[in-house]
Amino acid sequence: MQWSSAFTHKISILTFSTFLVACSEMPAEEYSDSVTDNFNAALMEVADNYLRGVQSRSPTLSYYVNYPLERHDGLIDNSPDALVQWQAAEDDYLSALMALDYAPLKGTRAGVLYAQMQEKLEADIGVRICKQELWDINHMSAGMHSRLGDIAKNQPVGTPELRDQAIARWVKIAGYFHQEIANLKQGLSEGYSAPKPVVARVLAQVNGLIELSEDQSPLYDVVRRDDDAAFHALFKGVIEGEVVPALRTYSKFLSKEYMPAARTRRALSENPNGAACFEALYRQYTTIKRSAQGVHDLGRETVDRYAAQVVELGQEVYGLDDMAAILKRNVDHPDNRFETLEEMHSYYEAVVLRVEAGSVAAFEAMPKGKIEVKPYPDYLAGTGVSARYERGGTDRSAVFRYDPTGLSSQSKGGAEIVSVHEGYPGHHMQIALVQDQAELHPIQRLTRHSAFIEGWARYAEALTEELGLYETDFAKITRRAWPARGMVVDSGIHVLGWSEEQALAFLRESGRFEGEGGIRMIDRVAAIPAQLTSYDSGAIEIFALRSEAQRALGAKFDLKAFHTIILKNGVVPMWLLREQVEDWIARSASNL
Repeated sequence: MQWSSAFTHKISILTFSTFLVACSEMPAEEYSDSVTDNFNAALMEVADNYLRGVQSRSPTLSYYVNYPLERHDGLIDNSPDALVQWQAAEDDYLSALMALDYAPLKGTRAGVLYAQMQEKLEADIGVRICKQELWDINHMSAGMHSRLGDIAKNQPVGTPELRDQAIARWVKIAGYFHQEIANLKQGLSEGYSAPKPVVARVLAQVNGLIELSEDQSPLYDVVRRDDDAAFHALFKGVIEGEVVPALRTYSKFLSKEYMPAARTRRALSENPNGAACFEALYRQYTTIKRSAQGVHDLGRETVDRYAAQVVELGQEVYGLDDMAAILKRNVDHPDNRFETLEEMHSYYEAVVLRVEAGSVAAFEAMPKGKIEVKPYPDYLAGTGVSARYERGGTDRSAVFRYDPTGLSSQSKGGAEIVSVHEGYPGHHMQIALVQDQAELHPIQRLTRHSAFIEGWARYAEALTEELGLYETDFAKITRRAWPARGMVVDSGIHVLGWSEEQALAFLRESGRFEGEGGIRMIDRVAAIPAQLTSYDSGAIEIFALRSEAQRALGAKFDLKAFHTIILKNGVVPMWLLREQVEDWIARSASNL
């Protein structure tokens, strides 16, 4: 699953994605009476102000977490003046927060809120060095062009007032793209640009959206849900007279002016302060402070450990002791391939259902919300977007979205893993389970980082094998061949001087990413620097916490209780997760 990119950095909401999570509260008995009402009131004031600022900055973000808006006519202001104002507001929020003392809040619900806001604000302020607003071109489901369909789907209509608000919002979209062109021109003048391959993918997406007919275009979802003929005509006029022409202008600018000047290499180090930007982004995605070399070395160590396990399994399954030969046998095995798109789709669905049933053994509660399996729409299919999780709500199921053009490159083993990652016990388990629990402050719905989200999903891939839920050895071998390679390749490309050929070769050692698949992956790395490191940076920490708990508690270790401790507070910084798990270990050990 991938989350946000430059767009989400621009609005200072930590990635991701596509997908967005609520945070639950700790049980009442864990809430310390030492926290005074006055202190809580001060913290709530900071949180309330921060929430209002975030919603004002990016009004449509609230749709992704089912948080109500008073009005539905706002759109992010991507002008330089608005950015300066927002950054000043962030500084004020952090100053107000740091004026409060965290120590009395440790181990309380208020402490979770404090830590989440502190981590988010500090990380968001840190990535200012990247100046991403000057090279915000991204094909990974995060650019405004690819978000328009989601905005249309969530735009409320049905009353005269809501219709007026819809028109007011959508007439602003043309201005957004005209301002974006100005921002990108400014970036070029200062030496910032996106890489040419990413620009080409965005162009394909924008042009694909423009070419869709009214009955196919996601932009018209607004009027499909309203039967007022006059509104239909007016909204259609906005789309055809303003939005589509703005998209055409944006496309022409990208192809005629931007592409010739864009950087040829995918490396972030080609931009000013690229190495420092990478480390700031790594902190934002993971909540961990680590050098690029440190990320690379930890990734290498993890890759080597998993490679030894691949060889061990390969000896058992195929009688081979060479990793390349094992993975080739695994990939080429006729029983590991799909013949039709329908077969692949049905397989995804079957895995989700089967693993949902088997996951009950490892959790104290299962989520109420369900998940559906759907392909990407035509204008996004084949443009390099990865499988992703789309959060559900009270009125809709969550969605595991996949690229239907990936039939030739997808294996059954790979399909099992991605279904587990996006469904049970991965993203859907973590996100939907929290949705069922009591809420804390709404700002906690609007903060996220990839290390927890993707780290849990990577951990879930291993948990599924532990529970005996993979039906093939293909999946067991495949899941060990890929982890942590993203940490190596991402840091290698962006900071450590790796050539693209070197990166492709390292990716292909995993038995995946032949041909176009490898190019798509390094274009993903190019579009969202450091995000791919978050999967295993988070998973490594979760595995370490579990090992620590098992050593300390021995036969008294309770897997269900461990999972509850990990998941119950939603997305928290990894340092806070460690603090919470170690407190749980101490309490559990005292009861032995």
